[in-house]
Amino acid sequence: MVTIKDIAREAGVSFTTVSNVIHGNYGHVSQATVQRVRAVMERMQYVPNMSARGLVSRSSRLIALAYGHDDRSERTMLEDAFASTLVGAVEREVRARKYYLLLTAVQDPDDLVQLLNTWNVDGLLAFGLSPKGAQVLRQNTQKPLVFIDGVFLPGEESQCINVGLEDRAAGAEMTEYLLARGHRQIAFCCGPAQDLESLGPTRERMLGWEAALRRAGIEPQADWRIALGQTRQERRLQEQALLSRLEEFTALFIANDMLAAEVQNFLLDRGVQIPARLSIAGFDGSEYASLVRPSITTMRQDVREKGALAVRQLLACMQSGTPEQRQIRLACHLVEGASTAQVPAVRV
Repeated sequence: MVTIKDIAREAGVSFTTVSNVIHGNYGHVSQATVQRVRAVMERMQYVPNMSARGLVSRSSRLIALAYGHDDRSERTMLEDAFASTLVGAVEREVRARKYYLLLTAVQDPDDLVQLLNTWNVDGLLAFGLSPKGAQVLRQNTQKPLVFIDGVFLPGEESQCINVGLEDRAAGAEMTEYLLARGHRQIAFCCGPAQDLESLGPTRERMLGWEAALRRAGIEPQADWRIALGQTRQERRLQEQALLSRLEEFTALFIANDMLAAEVQNFLLDRGVQIPARLSIAGFDGSEYASLVRPSITTMRQDVREKGALAVRQLLACMQSGTPEQRQIRLACHLVEGASTAQVPAVRV
């Protein structure tokens, strides 16, 4: 295994100089020497010993990004366009701050706590955890912790640092857009049923939908909230049930673009004309909305800014212990696609 002494000997510098380069302490090292040492490290394929660095500096320079994974899901988070964009944004910001990113999938939050202690990470970002998982993690780690689009149990949100969206305002804006086009029978669709109950993005979007309907003098019916399920098999059954109820609705507001694209394709394959017969709106502004035909009207969020901001919040916690804000909510903006239209005078 290549050591710092090997690098120092090959580069013709001292052990201390190589250590300073590795730790980013360039105050007493010339740029030429830095470049020479880095070139030797690359040629000799030197990998810093993160545990040893942590013992010396009390900092491992490691930031963990933990994402929730459910075995019932057909795909991992990294196979999802929205989530992979978020991870990419986090990685770029972490690298720019001269940290390393440890990416790990989480099923059991207790296992995550053990992993954090083993790797001695400096801080943790969490995304896609269950409400119970978020609670367990918060209560059992002393590491600086920032959630991204956190989903929380009642009373937990105020205890956590979270970077999310103005989901309720965005949900209301999309609903008002549909109302302005004559829609009065608007269903709200999501994935698993628990998303409608947990304190998180999907529920917030639903509450915005409800509020906008009530301001328009429309009382949302309980069965206008449609949970399509977690697995493809569950969703196919619910989509078939939805197909039999289309006479009840002129528009569907679907909680994310991936699900909106799936529902739209299902209905198109069965002869439903979109938007002539039914308007469909999504949420996220992901590539799912733009790649399908007709393109989906959606609420676009800045995923890259969200990821970078979460890293900056975490670094503030690591450095000072307390961020300026515990709850940050970014605005969204509506992007009109071809999947929505004015309610036809005569249903097709």
